[in-house]
Amino acid sequence: IIKKPLPVKQSQSGEVRESRAVEPQEPEWIELELARKHFEEKDAIFIDAREVEEYQEGHIQDAVNVPYGWYWKEHPDLSTLLPEGRVIIIYCSGSDCEASVQLAFAMFERGYSNLKIFFGGWEDWVNAGLPVQEGPQP
Repeated sequence: IIKKPLPVKQSQSGEVRESRAVEPQEPEWIELELARKHFEEKDAIFIDAREVEEYQEGHIQDAVNVPYGWYWKEHPDLSTLLPEGRVIIIYCSGSDCEASVQLAFAMFERGYSNLKIFFGGWEDWVNAGLPVQEGPQP
């Protein structure tokens, strides 16, 4: 489910990319009910693609904060934050925000798989009265 180290190859631009025997599938779009189901079954990790300040003001319970701008600029390896074998659900503020889409496709391009975009995001989650929390990432 999470990217696994494989032999690397260098592209014509000089960028080092991992070679994959099986290409991951593009991120899938999901709605509130499926996001809720994954949350209740505890088989997913939620990633909040909003900026740190927004995340600290409130986020889906136990979500990890990976702001899109930071990820795009720094290109970090997130494997230590993302337990293997879990679905990765990425969200942002709501349908007017594209950070979740951008982050999902940036992660996909770097070899992550089993990515889902919860496009209704924070707005739909809060409006449904689902579990939230405030403060910095533990």
